[in-house]
Amino acid sequence: MAPAAASASSTASVPIVFIGKATATVLLELDDLPERIHSGTASEFTAPATINGRVLAPGTTNTWSFSAKKGDALELSLAAARLGSSLTPVLAITGLDDKSLARAEATPGELADLTLSFKAPADGDYRLHVSERFASRGGMDFAYRLRVAPPASVPDFQLTLANDTLTVVRETADGEVAAPGK
Repeated sequence: MAPAAASASSTASVPIVFIGKATATVLLELDDLPERIHSGTASEFTAPATINGRVLAPGTTNTWSFSAKKGDALELSLAAARLGSSLTPVLAITGLDDKSLARAEATPGELADLTLSFKAPADGDYRLHVSERFASRGGMDFAYRLRVAPPASVPDFQLTLANDTLTVVRETADGEVAAPGK
């Protein structure tokens, strides 16, 4: 797995203009990670990456393969509902032996976006499965965008003090200022 890079993901609403008039708005999710698109068969990716696909037919599963080293932590964030998809997603990670290692499932009726944390139990190859929760559903409207990256561990701020000590003054219940150390 490649080292974590500072990465940002955001969503943008882009108007479609036809003959000078806005006809529709498309919601795009933007990211600076490498993009992969599911090929219809088992696809591969190297984390960190953003992977995209559709559950095209009822009862089908998109399978992705990836490698990880023991202790590698990944955070998987799937966008479907917030991008207008009909997908009620199920995410599962298995070993090559199909033994389940992690799983997350959307609740029907709620926004169908998921987050799943995974820590590799050993060096090796793994499978990531994306499917529709209801086996009778699938089609072009069942798209997803899945961000797979190490969890954010770098704080987005830095605290700097002018001095190497800090004095905090507190007030008592009757409004008087208490001297430090008392």
